[in-house]
Amino acid sequence: MQLASSLRKRTWRWPRLTQLPLGVEITLLLVVKIALITVLAKTFFAHPEAKHMQMPVQRVEQRMLSFTTPQPATAQQQYPSQDLSAKQQTE
Repeated sequence: MQLASSLRKRTWRWPRLTQLPLGVEITLLLVVKIALITVLAKTFFAHPEAKHMQMPVQRVEQRMLSFTTPQPATAQQQYPSQDLSAKQQTE
């Protein structure tokens, strides 16, 4: 009698997808997930969208690895919103 009452008090659990052992089920889901991610990556990120826009590797390396000094900013470049507000006030 006590055994039957203890079975009724069992808490709710998520149902298993298959009757396979837990380790096999997790491995199967991971393989499916990796395959899906690989297909999506190959589909959307494998090739450039515009093939005619490729640049020579040497030019890209030169641009990325060269040291350039930043140009000093003028007052107009630093605060363009002040010029607009001054124009709006005068109108």
